[in-house]
Order: sequence, then structure tokens, then C-alpha cells
Amino acid sequence: MINKSKNLLIPALTITLLLTACGEKNNANATNNTLTPLSDIVTDASQIDGFHDDAYDYVYLGTFDEKPIKWKVLANHRNSGEADGLFVLADSGIENSRFGDSADWNNSLGREWCRNFYENPDVFSDSERNLILYTQKTDELDYEAPDGVDGSYLACPLDGDYCFFLSVEEAMQTEYGFPNNMLADPSRSVEYNGRLRWWWLRSRYSEDSGRECLVYRDGNITNDISTRSVILARPAFNLSKSDASIFFAQKTEEANTWRLTLTDQKNLPTPEITNPVITEGQISFRCTNPADESYTNLSVMITNKEQNEIYAYESFPRESLSPDKDLLVTLPKGFSEDSCSVLVFNENNDSQNAVSYAGKPVELQ
Repeated sequence: MINKSKNLLIPALTITLLLTACGEKNNANATNNTLTPLSDIVTDASQIDGFHDDAYDYVYLGTFDEKPIKWKVLANHRNSGEADGLFVLADSGIENSRFGDSADWNNSLGREWCRNFYENPDVFSDSERNLILYTQKTDELDYEAPDGVDGSYLACPLDGDYCFFLSVEEAMQTEYGFPNNMLADPSRSVEYNGRLRWWWLRSRYSEDSGRECLVYRDGNITNDISTRSVILARPAFNLSKSDASIFFAQKTEEANTWRLTLTDQKNLPTPEITNPVITEGQISFRCTNPADESYTNLSVMITNKEQNEIYAYESFPRESLSPDKDLLVTLPKGFSEDSCSVLVFNENNDSQNAVSYAGKPVELQ
């Protein structure tokens, strides 16, 4: 697993490699004999970026109605400013929700919905939930309502919330890719079940305690009665970049989209490896894992000795494993036993987008 000083914790179990001859084969991420870290698979979430160059990064975490939840990364820091987190917003609405009889966030059904969403074991596993950071934040300003609307939209602090709706202030942050006004703008529009829909904010309208702020389908910020039941809950939270449970983060086939692999040493078996040999620019070994269904793949990762850079990653489906079959992994150019670690681990990777899980790695040395 990953240590949050940016190192993998080396397991006690190691297997000695037989080094016969170390030839070289080209590696797409290496030039000459210099080891080059992969850019699409990294040891934590720190490479995932917020809004930049008119585009967002995305990350998957949790499931709802048995579908992976995709999150838009608004910033590569917390909404309260600390650098240890990513500020993320659901890419779509989750479901319809009333804000409640009161438009005060602290006593609202909207806040209760967010709390239940965060705590729901069918939405987040314990490992996923541990990545969501406690948030303490004070909005700086009240905002005068747009022309033709009396009053203002009030600042709304967060006091120990893990999951929450955006405030008016946050929905107007250019840093997050939104315009610094309340006018219609597609950056705030969201589609749900094939239609553009309204979604709740957490800021209250000053002139009526029963009216809450929201984003209209065309992206303008307005307000409506808080008891409406056809407005979307679109949660946000701060996601840890380097929690100890993050094994690695990997780009998916979707543009600018990442998935996380988390450690699960309880439910996944440790690999059983025999006959590891390095020859002709490859490493070969055999796996005698039990043929159970707790894992889907056997994976190999080559890192530096500090294990904060990844040079190669390859995964073999469980069905392809056999005690009598050699598994071959191409070594990155520049590989040496003195500068690299070879880690083998079982992985449960049963969905293209959902979070995957990795068991305890074995180091071949």
C-alpha cells in the first residue's frame, strides 16, 4: 500500500529474483537509459488537476443506483484553501430532493440529505468514505441579488460537513470555471436523465426564510421555495490527495478522467509467486494463486526504490493464470535491481470506472 510520505510500504514477504541477463526493450515512457515515470498512473491523487485550460479533470468515487459516480474536479485544493485535498462536484445531479421547510442550511433537509449520502454504505465503501475530508469554511460575502430581485443571497459557512451543496459564492468562482455573475451560463447547467435540470445551492435568500438559492436549467443563479421536490441534489466535497489507502491513481479511456485503486489487505489474498527470473529485458514468473473470485487480476508494478514513481504497470486476468504458465513483463529501459522495485499484487478491478482494490504486494528482489 502507499505510505503518505509518498512511499509504498514494503511487505515482509519478498521473493528472490534470479538475474540471468538484463537485455533492453523500448518503453514508450523512456528515452535512452533514463527511467521515466509514467504520467497516466501515479502513486496518489496529487496529479489530478482542477479547472485549467478551459477543461476539468474528473475522478470516480462511489456508486449510486449501481452506477459509478463521476466527480468534476473544481480545484486541486480544498474549497477552504488547504493544499491536501481536491474540491469536487458531482458531474450530474444525484436525485431529486427537497431542501426542507427551512432554508437555513444548518437545519435543512438538504444538509441531512448530504449527511445520509455520505454515510450510506451502498454509496461509499469504508475506504472511499475515508478519503472524504471534514470541511470547516466560512464564505466571505453576501451577494446582492440580480436586477429585479430584492435582497441578497447570504453567505453560508460549513461547520464540520463532509458532503454539502455549493454556495452562491462557490458557484460564481472563476477559479472553478464559473462566471463571476449570476447570469445564465452553460458551465453551471447540468443534465439529468436527458434533460437540463435545476439544482440546489446551500445559500439562503435574505428576504424570505422559506426561499433557497438554486441554479436554473440555463445556469443562472436564482431562488425558489425550499419545499420544492423536483430540484436536484448535486453534492460536493473535499477529497484527500494522499490518504494512506490510495495505492495509485490511473487515467481511464475517458478524457481527463481518473480512477483510484485503494488498498484492501483484508479481503484480497497475497500473491503466491514462484520462479521469478529476469532475462532479455523481461521478468518472468509463475503464479500459484488459489482460483477464488476475490480478485479479478494479478498486477505487476515497477517503481523506484522510494516507491513514489511508477515506471511500468501490467495486469493479467485471473483466468489467464496457471501454476505451469510463465507470465512475462517487459522491463522499462534503464531498469536495474539497485534502483527499482518490482511489486506483484492481486487486484479487484471488476468495473472500468468504479474504484478498484489491491491486496498486499509481494516484492520480488
